[in-house]
Amino acid sequence: GHSRHADQIMVLVKGNREYFINPKIGEAYQALESDTAGNQGFKLNMFLNYSTIDDVLRALRKLAKYKDTAKARELDLLTNLDLPGGLDIFIKTGKRRTHSGYLPVHGDYTVIHFVDKLFPDITEADLEEALEKYDAERVDNMPWL
Repeated sequence: GHSRHADQIMVLVKGNREYFINPKIGEAYQALESDTAGNQGFKLNMFLNYSTIDDVLRALRKLAKYKDTAKARELDLLTNLDLPGGLDIFIKTGKRRTHSGYLPVHGDYTVIHFVDKLFPDITEADLEEALEKYDAERVDNMPWL
């Protein structure tokens, strides 16, 4: 089981923060990240205003600042993405059952859970259901791997 206490969740907001329609939204998410920065439980990565193209361009800009891009390797690019490494669970909200432009590299062994609600309408019960699905389907529960 998981410890689902809110005071143990570290919230990380990923995506292009420069283009929130209302700047107060960006400020609210920045405050949420700051308030949860020391938490040691789950990491909740929220992808807001995210696109794969923007993510790759941001990673390439980081590489251009610090490395000779002619010598850059795949790992260099991957570690400079908004979310280096994989996700444990991908919760997709809304009616469309697509990955909505997220990089496949984020989801090699990711449990995918769809919720037919928009993000603001998600409830604690919806999140509990997603975590129960994760518990049942995560890779380390599959003895044949």
